[in-house]
Amino acid sequence: MNIDVLISFINATPFEPFRVGISDGKELEVRHPDYLIISPGKGHVMIYTSPERFQMVDSKHITRVEPLGTATHP
Repeated sequence: MNIDVLISFINATPFEPFRVGISDGKELEVRHPDYLIISPGKGHVMIYTSPERFQMVDSKHITRVEPLGTATHP
């Protein structure tokens, strides 16, 4: 997946919460734009799953980005 798709979700106005699919089958929810940080080189993404917890993801392992209102894929 192109990292620019993820950037467009973060920069959307108004912001809408979305889900990030990872190659291992995990899905991470982004409920606020401050809960996702993209590294300067765009190679890694840090997604906060709660105020004190986060997941570091290699951007090559992001398989999809979709609005939270969308049903999950099997």
